[in-house]
Amino acid sequence: MSGNRINIVGTGLFTPLGTDSDQTAASIAAGLSAFEESPIMDRAFQPFILGSLPQDCLPELHASLAETPGLTYRETRLIRLAAPAIQETLSRFTPGQSPPPLFLGLPERSTNIKLDPDKFLQSLHTQTESCFDLSGSHALVQGRSSGLTSVHLACAAIKSGKTKIAIAG
Repeated sequence: MSGNRINIVGTGLFTPLGTDSDQTAASIAAGLSAFEESPIMDRAFQPFILGSLPQDCLPELHASLAETPGLTYRETRLIRLAAPAIQETLSRFTPGQSPPPLFLGLPERSTNIKLDPDKFLQSLHTQTESCFDLSGSHALVQGRSSGLTSVHLACAAIKSGKTKIAIAG
């Protein structure tokens, strides 16, 4: 790294267009779309248009998490969606390297069921089999802007010397 430059050395995606970065990029290049009407309606009773992954496409929930009291359907779905992308990102690193911290953006708090950021990170750490440094990780509950804020915080941690690499999203 030279000066203020931050290098992106790996990506991880788990999307309706593919279960990894290469598949997703190929689908986008082919002009595919996974948008569809959702059975969920907005306030005007119009269906949301979104891309979604069916439950059977998601990895199994870690056995210890399946027995965790109080873990909601929403939390387990988010954990199962995030874990493959994190693991794909880390597959690009040298084996034996110290796990990097994770800077993660979470949905806004204004929903009926609020996410506990620390509990969520702990559960995600279990799901990914401890592939990131939990003690240096941060989860932000800021809604749509949280992903970009997470990237900013990861870059700040690298620039300040707190870590040499980080995962953000």
